[in-house]
Amino acid sequence: MFLLRLYLAVLTVALLCAISFTRGVGPIEGTVIVCPLLFMIFDMRVELREFKELERRFNNYLALKNNYLAVK
Repeated sequence: MFLLRLYLAVLTVALLCAISFTRGVGPIEGTVIVCPLLFMIFDMRVELREFKELERRFNNYLALKNNYLAVK
């Protein structure tokens, strides 16, 4: 999933460069380029929060398992 997002970001930057080198960026092109980048940034932040929550749960599980094994 990360590679797909990275690929889309590179395509968006390439589109921005191609437009700016040929005729300049207008308000519509700017909106079309900025909105997907903002969406990807916000989506990545949400996904990172979910991964941190999953990591926290996994670490708690491992700690409980290690405590259980240490008691035996």
